[in-house]
Amino acid sequence: MPRQIKIYDKFHGGLNNSADPRDIAQDELSDINNMMVDKVGTIRTIGSVVAATGITATIPTITVPTGRGLFVFKSDYDMPVFSVTAVTNSGGNALFSTGAVLCNPVIGDVFYHSGFTNAGYNGIKTVATAPSTTTYTTGDAYVSADTGKLAFLYNAGHVATYNPGWFIVTANASATEACSILIVNDDAWMPDIIDFGSTAGLIPTFYYVNGMLRVCDRHAGVNATVRIFGYAKGTSNVLTDNSKWINDVAKPAVPDVTSATGGIVVDYDALTGTAQVGSSSTILACSVNFSYVGFPTINAYNVNETSMETILGLVTADDLETSACTDWLGDIFRIFPLAGNAFAIGIKDIAGGTWQASSNRYEFAQTYIYDEVQETVPNKVTHSGTMIWGGVNWTPADNTYLTIRVHAQGAYAPRITGGRVYYRVYGSGDSWKLFVDIDLIQGIRTSLDGMFTSWTGGGASMMYAEAISYDPQTITYEDMVGSPQDTQFQMCAFGSACVLNKRVFIANIAYDLSGGAYAIYGDRIQYTPVGKYDLFPDAFYLDLALDDGDEFVALQGFADRILAFKNRKLYIINVSQPADSEWYVEAIHPNMGVATPGATFACEEGIVWVNDYGCFLYNGEAITNFITKEAIDTEGRAQRTLGKIDENTWNDFLTASAVVGVDPLLHQIIV
Repeated sequence: MPRQIKIYDKFHGGLNNSADPRDIAQDELSDINNMMVDKVGTIRTIGSVVAATGITATIPTITVPTGRGLFVFKSDYDMPVFSVTAVTNSGGNALFSTGAVLCNPVIGDVFYHSGFTNAGYNGIKTVATAPSTTTYTTGDAYVSADTGKLAFLYNAGHVATYNPGWFIVTANASATEACSILIVNDDAWMPDIIDFGSTAGLIPTFYYVNGMLRVCDRHAGVNATVRIFGYAKGTSNVLTDNSKWINDVAKPAVPDVTSATGGIVVDYDALTGTAQVGSSSTILACSVNFSYVGFPTINAYNVNETSMETILGLVTADDLETSACTDWLGDIFRIFPLAGNAFAIGIKDIAGGTWQASSNRYEFAQTYIYDEVQETVPNKVTHSGTMIWGGVNWTPADNTYLTIRVHAQGAYAPRITGGRVYYRVYGSGDSWKLFVDIDLIQGIRTSLDGMFTSWTGGGASMMYAEAISYDPQTITYEDMVGSPQDTQFQMCAFGSACVLNKRVFIANIAYDLSGGAYAIYGDRIQYTPVGKYDLFPDAFYLDLALDDGDEFVALQGFADRILAFKNRKLYIINVSQPADSEWYVEAIHPNMGVATPGATFACEEGIVWVNDYGCFLYNGEAITNFITKEAIDTEGRAQRTLGKIDENTWNDFLTASAVVGVDPLLHQIIV
């Protein structure tokens, strides 16, 4: 009988060395190396990993932390990078011996320098002076205290253009506790641009949302600060300092609302009036009682003379002593808070509204709005004298409406887009209710559905606006923010994070207890209110499997589920409902944990991860193990078929530092 020939032309079943070679399917292979079978009927080389070309910038020396030191994000805005060549002064001498020369900056702009001969001068610098053209080339400027040769810089102060581009972030696990960033579009490295100020080495956790990268160092006892890096976009005026790249702490501080800073709530006439000058340094306000305000160190602005004087204190109840204020007689003056700090509020009551103030005294608090949607906790206004509207110095009438005047002086921090003033009955401890809503671009309003009253220029960097409040507002801080007004936002570090359903979830948390003490909650998952990507109220948390000798390593979100990985177990948490009280643990899977966050990856098809037991995919309904052909349905029932890759082969290949990714073009998992 002649020999029969069988043609094998299907290989897409892939490797199967778990079964005997005589028992594998006709489309499977008993051995394969450096080849791929992604196309039916074809075996082709898998290719190799090669170094990227075209990167001419000097690559910093970086030791990447195992499984968590690399992050990629894409911004809608580019980061301008400028080349700088040697510049000489009028005598032909190089300027690098006394300072660095920058291309066309503005005083106050922030620059990042790299490549100095003295590495100690690398880092973030600020343009200090604009030298004369007789000493420097026209259009250049001087940065003080910098020596050595300047290789390149980026401008963190100028407005960027809309030009989507990729950024690659690398963390340093060696001596420097900092992250370096490669600007892919411009082929430029920014070494140690995100600096935590320590030399203990970095254990970073990243998340990117709303155009901003957040980086946290998980070193408990070293640094619980979260840093933010990104483009603060927005329309600018004299009050704002946005539309620029920023590198700062993630969450702004609350307004400093004291008489020393001008974050005050006072009689309308205490903010503006007609000056009567009794001497070269005293404004006699006459009809205004300043004694309950206590106005030290802030500024009075002369509208007629466009000049500013510092308020030094009180002479009498209605006299303000200032620095020399000649020619102020009969001029209009306005009092403003310190630049970039809080708001000065003036109130006037007029018959014809529904405010009832004669039987109640009111106290006030201020907040900042940042990123247009996030808000700090209320900070109660405190003056050096009586700070209560309706107090002994002034008693409003019943059945009145209020004219509310807001004074602001810029520029506020880049992410701050506005603020709010709240009121409540003095000493009641009631909920803070909205008094005035402040937008640094649009103006002010006294209700969330009202029209904004536009700002009016009050000086070079000063603005003011007035609005009418006919009825007391009942909407509270908690109604708008989604968390209680007395919420504590503790400083904390976290070991993993993900973004899902307009919330940020963090896990494996170390709370800063001050004094160098930390409380570690390895089993805790904390989360933000909707849309508040930097606010983690202390009551917004889940504790899972307490004291089980394990801790959360990674979080991923997909299809309304949080996949919470410990070292040994996987928790699938259903967060599909808006109310967190309706969230629940949908499944717990032993032996499906991971060693590092890098062993997990989010892709279009779901969440992929690897461990000693296999290579897994969760698609929102079931878990598939590609190593064993094992499928687990949503009820946790295993459907085991023949194995694929021998356990010894897999364990020899996989290491504790294994990372996983996905090629979206070939739909391939890369381990």
